Amino acid sequence: MASEISVDTISTTAGGTNVPNLGGGQVMEVVAGICDGETINVTSGSYTLQNVTADFSLTDSYQDLTGSVLTYTPPAGATRVIYEFNWQSKTPSTRTLYHVKLMIAGTTVNLSKISIGDGSSVTGVVQNYHTYRRIIPIGGTASTDTGRQSSWASGKELKLQVRRYSSSYTATMHTTNHTDGGGSDSLVNPSLSITAIR
Repeated sequence: MASEISVDTISTTAGGTNVPNLGGGQVMEVVAGICDGETINVTSGSYTLQNVTADFSLTDSYQDLTGSVLTYTPPAGATRVIYEFNWQSKTPSTRTLYHVKLMIAGTTVNLSKISIGDGSSVTGVVQNYHTYRRIIPIGGTASTDTGRQSSWASGKELKLQVRRYSSSYTATMHTTNHTDGGGSDSLVNPSLSITAIR
């Protein structure tokens, strides 16, 4: 049987209000889930993750990494947001090299760009599971290099974009090339996690 206690304030015997000391570094909320279309309710609001139902191949132009897109508003008092995305990729040939970058509200974070590859001496299909994690500071002077936001009081779209190096070095997202001892492809749900820190 569920119980609930609801109060407006907690007062001391001297008449003051007893409020816990929540110093810097405290986790304020976490939005985390599998990218299957679920809705997550937290302090700052309700967030619906993308529903990833298919893999896709990279091209020479940047495109959204499906599942990674979410418009988020941190709670008041947050000093940083931690963005984390997990996904599977495979190369359909013997070499892979592709590029990943973080975008905030349509602007590329210049120093967030990474490259994922296996070199040119690998033979056979390469399959890997990846984690991209980036800390976004809040307060101070905004920077498109680091992604620092001077303030963050309304929704900002966070997402990863990806492109291949060239048609000779490509990759396919959200799938394996072997499953359970066989050669069948298997879709892998990505996951997304956003943490607000006081």
